[in-house]
Amino acid sequence: MAETKLKILKELEILRDTDINHPVRTSQIIAKLAEDPQLENIERRSVYRDMALLSSLGYIEQCSDKKKGWYYKNHPFNDAQLLLLAESANLAGCISKENAVKIYNTLLNMSPKSSREKINSIIRPAFKEKDNNQDTASVVEDILDAINDKVKLSFRYTRIGMDLKKELKNAGLIYKVTPVTIYLSSGLFYLIALKDEENMTKTFRLDRMVDFEVLKEPGRNLKKVLGNDYEKDVKEYLDSSINNFSGKSVAIGLDYTVDTDDDIWKTAYLYDFAGNDISIRKMADGKIRARFEKIMSKTLVRWCVQYADVFKVVYPKELKNEVLDSLNAALKNYES
Repeated sequence: MAETKLKILKELEILRDTDINHPVRTSQIIAKLAEDPQLENIERRSVYRDMALLSSLGYIEQCSDKKKGWYYKNHPFNDAQLLLLAESANLAGCISKENAVKIYNTLLNMSPKSSREKINSIIRPAFKEKDNNQDTASVVEDILDAINDKVKLSFRYTRIGMDLKKELKNAGLIYKVTPVTIYLSSGLFYLIALKDEENMTKTFRLDRMVDFEVLKEPGRNLKKVLGNDYEKDVKEYLDSSINNFSGKSVAIGLDYTVDTDDDIWKTAYLYDFAGNDISIRKMADGKIRARFEKIMSKTLVRWCVQYADVFKVVYPKELKNEVLDSLNAALKNYES
């Protein structure tokens, strides 16, 4: 009985390397099983029975042309999804190079041989060397548990000092917070949480936390403090914020020109930045007016300054003035 179970597991292992375009014949399965020193006396009839069993359980399927054999039908990702997930592991700034490679290999091992060969055959960027202290995978798991269990977290928070090393912020103050949610932005994980002494949420970067601990103390009642619709409010904040700065969401109007087909990239770039809620219309003077909403923040101002030669802020006046102040400050900096 034990050998029968082992044989089925070995067969399933062989079949996981197949897909609809790369099936395996029963004779090939038998030949591979015969190479395994743990198995003896492989009978063709028993392999046929195993194939029927695995098919009835939904793991494999026989080709329409039965002579071609069998293939595994439950691969979790197609090739495009596999490449996207694998490269995401490499680009994520919140995990170490070692863990990025481990995730990459795990994803490949979940895929058929043909997919592994395709992914490994293309020219890819090398895995990046990262600060191992930024590997926040374990902290993410703890935060998810804390949110589910409705308990508090504690940690100290750091910043990057003039020596380009982490230093404790606020004289090493211990933050006690009730976690609301976590999310990934630009390759880094962030925590939105409610501090004990405040009634407004704050955003923290996980890689800047030290002395992190999940407490047994029950968290604050989020609906009572933030309102019954706090989950909707947090989602709207995430949808409209830029680089996680808090503030009020405002309507923004930008003008730009599209004189030739080569200028269409401006609209595409603005769409990627502003999101699906953007609207554009052609003005009487031939310029394009774009309208969207974002949270007022220093990062928004810096983005507008960065593309000041392409997009002109029309409103709100507050944003326009801050952009002008930044541009004037930059001019003075270069004149001095």
